[in-house]
Amino acid sequence: MTLALVDEGYPEQVRGGGVLRGLELAERNVLVFHAATRREGDAWRVNGGRAAYLTAWAATMAQARASLETALRQLSGSGWRCRTDIAERVPNDTGVA
Repeated sequence: MTLALVDEGYPEQVRGGGVLRGLELAERNVLVFHAATRREGDAWRVNGGRAAYLTAWAATMAQARASLETALRQLSGSGWRCRTDIAERVPNDTGVA
């Protein structure tokens, strides 16, 4: 399962300049894919509409979602948001995520 971290104005009005902190704290089964970020000091600067993606895998979709929720709670900063509409309606859990 993957969650998109996007500029707070995405998609209508991308502002840029947001700050993402805590991406390095993701659990072992959560990968971070950078799309529009750049490193500045101890944070990642949002440099476009779709900034980064958090991807988790587990035996079930529910477990993958729980890992993503934990990773999301560890993030801080401003000028970004998580697309909560993605993977909102997952069909019955059928196994491997």
